[in-house]
Formats: sequence, C-alpha cells, structure tokens
Amino acid sequence: MQAERLGPVLDRLKPADWQSKGASESYVAQATSIRSEAGYLIDAANAFVKQPEKLSLAISTYFRMQSVEKMVDSLADGVRRYQDSRLGDELVTTVAANFVNRDQLRQYISDLADTREQELRVIDSEAQRCRGDLLRQPPAQAAPRRTPAAPNTAPKAPVK
Repeated sequence: MQAERLGPVLDRLKPADWQSKGASESYVAQATSIRSEAGYLIDAANAFVKQPEKLSLAISTYFRMQSVEKMVDSLADGVRRYQDSRLGDELVTTVAANFVNRDQLRQYISDLADTREQELRVIDSEAQRCRGDLLRQPPAQAAPRRTPAAPNTAPKAPVK
C-alpha cells in the first residue's frame, strides 16, 4: 500500500528544527497531523480491503487519501524551504505515486454506487409487484361463524 511508504519519509522530517530558520511552529502541528491522518488512511484502507462491498468504507478511504494529499502539499513547501528541497520532492513524489490508486478508487466508488442504486430499483420494483399481487387476490372467505345455541327458553318440567 502506497500510504505505508509515507511513514519513513515523514520520519525524516524535523519541523521543530525549522523554527530556528524562521518557520512557523504550525509546521510541527502539521507534521503530527499528517502522521495521524496517514495512520487513519492505512486503517481505513485495511478495513476496506476486508469488506470491499461496503460503500462507506470505500468513501472513507477515498476522503482520507485526499486529506493526506492536501496536507502533504502544504507541508512539502515547508520541507523544501526549511529542511531539504530533495526531501520535499520525495514527500510529494511518495504521495503522487498514490494518484493512480486514488483515481481507481474513485471509479470503484462510482461503480459501486451505481450497482447499489440498480439493486435498490430492482428491490423496489419487486416489492411493488408483490404488493400488487396481494391487492389483486380476492379477500379470504371467512369461515361461517358458529353462533352459540340459544338458551332453551321453554319452561322446564318440575322434577319430582
């Protein structure tokens, strides 16, 4: 998985040292955030691999990919400016290697959503057909009700 290749590159970043060169301390927070987000991306991708039919997992993975890409773009500028331009390029290249996977995932999500919509249309159509069949059936004939025998109202003969 491409996201796992990002960790070793991130480990080489030293944003705390950049402050002595005039960098904002927000780069430290960015580096920490991107490490966390990359971990979340790996977790989401692993869950998705186990259940590829779950649209929610596919979407979560896709959004995490996008988030990591955006964060890397911002952080790479700081890496190039305050640490090493080659390391900044390596960071961007590592994430760029995932673009093909991201585009494939986007297409998969679209296809999966289309498939789910078609399945729901079939299910709805079948449910409507069943309802129609039930409504066309004649009502069930109720069994004749047995009325309790009328009490004998004739006077009883006296018992001797």
